[in-house]
Amino acid sequence: MPEGHPSAEDLLSKKVGGFSIDTCVFEAHGFRLDKGELGVLHLQLPPWLTLYVPAVIWREVLAHQLRNTTDALNQTRTAIQNLERHTGVDVAAVEKSIVDLKLDDPKALPFELRLSNFLKRFDGEFLPLEGEGMLKVAFDRYFDIKPPFENKKDKKHEFPDVVSLLALEAVAKSRNTMLVLVSTDEGWKQFSKESQSLYCVTSLEQLTALYVSASPAAEAIEQKIIEALKSANSELSKRLETVLEHEIQDLSWYAEAYTGVCAGIDAEIDSIALKSFGPDLDTLRLWISEQDSAICVAELDLSVTCEFHVSADFWHYDSVDKDRLPMGTGTKRIEKTVTVPVFLTFSGDLAGDVPDDWDIAIESSEKEFSIDAGEMEPDWMREPQE
Repeated sequence: MPEGHPSAEDLLSKKVGGFSIDTCVFEAHGFRLDKGELGVLHLQLPPWLTLYVPAVIWREVLAHQLRNTTDALNQTRTAIQNLERHTGVDVAAVEKSIVDLKLDDPKALPFELRLSNFLKRFDGEFLPLEGEGMLKVAFDRYFDIKPPFENKKDKKHEFPDVVSLLALEAVAKSRNTMLVLVSTDEGWKQFSKESQSLYCVTSLEQLTALYVSASPAAEAIEQKIIEALKSANSELSKRLETVLEHEIQDLSWYAEAYTGVCAGIDAEIDSIALKSFGPDLDTLRLWISEQDSAICVAELDLSVTCEFHVSADFWHYDSVDKDRLPMGTGTKRIEKTVTVPVFLTFSGDLAGDVPDDWDIAIESSEKEFSIDAGEMEPDWMREPQE
């Protein structure tokens, strides 16, 4: 890999002509191809940057979504059976709704269509599996312990990665271009270091940072956005508050807690209430669409304070029956502040009008948020309330 990240000259001269995204990055964003970072990505990148998806990654992305769906369905059906067992109510109608929605029919699920549409946004290209030549190179790297097989205890699991990487390197060489790969996998990083055609970054944020707009026009638009965000009465601030109130429950929240009373505790967040929020103006980044100067995307961190209602199940482990013995439940209300990245898509007369006159679309990040609830105890351990 050429030293460091692509230079401004490489980017502006279009020496970097494409990019690819590893399966682990799709998974980190919940495979939500139409929302959050993945949903606005095509507006942040220049139109000449082609997305390449190797066949292995294509199949992994589809397989992982199907596996997640199967796991969720199994959990749902278990919950339905428990509900019928506890209540004695016939819940056949609930099971029928799952069948009617065809949630257990892989051919009826929209995963491949969504991935195809995602690829089309970038005029992307699917890279099919090659023949014996690539297989020989893959085995040579395996036996010579070259990336991505280096420092791996079970190197055989890296074969899907090496097939994808060889396909990406081959297309870069055949088209005399360079590609930026997005992956957190160490094997991808090491492979890219040895390549003259591949760069590797660890996040979509690092990829889009290469193309942040830095023109006088972008600076003027950015200043308008900053002024609007400073006013709680601006249309932009009101829209942000509305979106947060609506979406705050749908973000991926996880609760962590500890207890000195029992052997274990399982905590979860039951409800969330927005208390206040404020923009971190220093984090604002802007991309003006290369295809339409009337559209731009801004990324911004919000400092969001919420009240969380946390419930928990307490248990001891029964070593004889090898099962958990329930030890009661507990609840707690806490107030925490978290950083929530949001993506704002503006369209209209960006140069002439003010933000309140623009069309505004707002989406929150698809990242996961962990809330530390601290120490909790079962309700039966507490003193009666006066």
